[in-house]
Amino acid sequence: VDRGNELLDTRVILFDCSKIPFIDSSAVFALEDMFLTLNDKGIKVIIFADEKIISTIKNLGMTQIIPEQHLFNDKQKAIEHAKKHIGECK
Repeated sequence: VDRGNELLDTRVILFDCSKIPFIDSSAVFALEDMFLTLNDKGIKVIIFADEKIISTIKNLGMTQIIPEQHLFNDKQKAIEHAKKHIGECK
C-alpha cells in the first residue's frame, strides 16, 4: 500500500464487491485490517456491494471504520461519491 500510494497518489479506493455472494465474519475482519491500513494512509474506502453484504458489514460493526455513507448498493452512486472525494483532494 505504501509504495503504490506514493506512486499513484491514491486518495480513494472503491471496492466492487457486487460479485461476492456472501461474506462471513472472518472475511469482514480481514477486510477491517486492510481498511485500517488504508485509512491510516489517508485513503478513503468506498464499498459497492449487494444489500446482504452491506448488512453484514453494518451488523459486524465495521461502520466504525468505514462510514455508513461510504457503503452503496448502487454502483453509479458509489462512483459519484468517490468522484466527490477525489474532487475534494485536488
